[in-house]
Amino acid sequence: MSNKNAAARPASLGVSAAGAILALPRTTKRLIMVIADAIAIPTALWVGLALKFDTLDPVINRTFAYFLVAVGSALFFFAVFGLYRAVIRFMGPRATVTVTAGVSLSVLVLVVFDRFIASHQIPLTAFGIYWALALTYVGGSRYIARYLFLRAGGARKSAVRVAIYGAGNAGARICAILQGGPDFLPVAFIDDRKSLQGSNVSGVRVYGADDLEQLVHQKRIDRILLAMPAAPRRRRLRISPT
Repeated sequence: MSNKNAAARPASLGVSAAGAILALPRTTKRLIMVIADAIAIPTALWVGLALKFDTLDPVINRTFAYFLVAVGSALFFFAVFGLYRAVIRFMGPRATVTVTAGVSLSVLVLVVFDRFIASHQIPLTAFGIYWALALTYVGGSRYIARYLFLRAGGARKSAVRVAIYGAGNAGARICAILQGGPDFLPVAFIDDRKSLQGSNVSGVRVYGADDLEQLVHQKRIDRILLAMPAAPRRRRLRISPT
């Protein structure tokens, strides 16, 4: 029992910290993101160089310039692609493309700097390690923050527990919007397609229509939301007559 409590303590602290950050003004939260990136990006570059050269103190000319270019290009592209305007709680799968593009372009700028200005000092494999580390940090940190923010907001007992009928694009968008707000808590997807049943969409499990009656009691579902824009009206009424 004590092991469970010890394991749950870091998670609860993370949720508490996320709740405190959520209460901050948006400009302050953006500043925190920028500062975190400005620290993590050069750290990722240093780790990439250390792993490649097998030393904690890789010696290259213009060391400060490398780190300055890495930070400056990363923050520039992250800002251009809207990573500092995005609301973390509403980040969806498309954000992965944005993060990948921002990281890749910033690494490309660093490669160009190395090849044409700094006399070709760093092998491409080191840039590959740096790219992987930076991508893991930028994407991972935002999705971890999203998870903690949703947990912080999801601990709301007064939220209406809903099942979303339809696990397609419309259902995923509805789920992402509801997860970012305080009033509704998606607890299940219902979909007739066997290929989707048993999978997860936006962290919510997909069930079959035969499971609906049991789910209503098991998950204490208060409302069913239809996300089937192409379904005939008769079909929608049969699912939810009200």
